Amino acid sequence: MLCRVDTMIHHPVFKARLELLIDEYQGDTADNQEWIEWVKKYRAWNAESLDSYGVRRDGQNAFVILGHPVLDLIRANLDNLAMSVTEDAWQKIDCDLFDSCCQTLRLRFYFLKQIPKLLL
Repeated sequence: MLCRVDTMIHHPVFKARLELLIDEYQGDTADNQEWIEWVKKYRAWNAESLDSYGVRRDGQNAFVILGHPVLDLIRANLDNLAMSVTEDAWQKIDCDLFDSCCQTLRLRFYFLKQIPKLLL
């Protein structure tokens, strides 16, 4: 069962764990800054949860919750894609495109595998 991302990230225990993780990774390096920005913006997603949390698959399509990092990747590349991104609660994406986006994010943000599971 999925819980809403905005509800989960405001849970006191989750916020406390998140603040500890951010404090642990504070630093001047670009990697640390990217890590901090990722955690602040996409708190619920790490390498393991990227293709499952906030995602429902139905045949050839993945329905992705608003706020998922894949949607921002798609928005940044709309010129190259034959699709649009709406502000609906669930965005319909072709599974092949979704899987490709997840892989791209894992390669680009290699530190995702270091982010522990933040879900309660």
